[in-house]
Amino acid sequence: MARLDNLARRALWVSGALPLALRWRRGEPLILMYHGVTRRPPRGLWNCEGKHVELRRFVEQLRVLKRHRRVLPLAELVRGVVEGADLRGAVAITFDDGYENNATAAAPALADLGLPATFFLATGYVDAARWIWVDRLEFALDRAARRSVRVAGLGEVPLQDRRAALGAVKRFAKQQPGPAVSRIVAEIEEQCGTPAGPPQDDYRFMTWSQARQLRASGFEVGAHTVNHPILSRVDLALAEREMLESRDAIRRELGGCSDVFCYPNGKAADYSPEIVASAARHFYAALATERGPARAAERYALRRLGVGQGTTVDALAAMLLRER
Repeated sequence: MARLDNLARRALWVSGALPLALRWRRGEPLILMYHGVTRRPPRGLWNCEGKHVELRRFVEQLRVLKRHRRVLPLAELVRGVVEGADLRGAVAITFDDGYENNATAAAPALADLGLPATFFLATGYVDAARWIWVDRLEFALDRAARRSVRVAGLGEVPLQDRRAALGAVKRFAKQQPGPAVSRIVAEIEEQCGTPAGPPQDDYRFMTWSQARQLRASGFEVGAHTVNHPILSRVDLALAEREMLESRDAIRRELGGCSDVFCYPNGKAADYSPEIVASAARHFYAALATERGPARAAERYALRRLGVGQGTTVDALAAMLLRER
């Protein structure tokens, strides 16, 4: 059924029906969420979930947005949403985490087309040879020369289907407190005999020099915590330090920081009412990852639409029209 839907959508794009619909149906304001842009095709488990969009596809997506939507800086869109401005057909582009390819691949493509974007940094990874844990897990399982791994609390995880194994361990780990997640990944690395070493290629995070260049080029840079914890799973005082120290590091290094915060992971269970209240005391608004249009009633949990490698131009058009 999904294949038939894809074929039908592609036919509508080629026929011109979807572009025509985009022209006439503007819709509510949308915030798009990216993570990375890569110059390499996926292989093995690397980028198996399409988190990093290939550069050619990213440029195609940007051209659709430039032609059929009003692409605004995030700050302008959010303020307009809060103040009730007419933002039909408006879109903002955001990037989470702070991968180096945001600076080396995404930003030049955006600049070539004159489009704004906001880059949210997990500042403890900037200018540091650190892996975000999901990438370490992906790297370890991709290179494992064994049939299964054992995870405390989850049991034996078969590796015949490594993508399924990666998904199962990630889902389990995201329910655990931070120190337990680190132990899980370290134990899997030990079983697989695959120590990560310094992150390479698209696993690497940007430097402060690159972040400064982003801001100097007119892009907005915002806070995404220091260590990227799921905020509802850590002590409230620590959660607040993560939020504010990330903001303060960006202000110190770049001379300014977006007044919109971005929750790590960003599902409804990942930020408690207390976290939302903290965000409201210190930021103008905050972004989540639940899908949908941006609405003033959700100022401190603004919805976004995730865009990845699987988002073809016709899929993007359908997303913009359905707003989900």
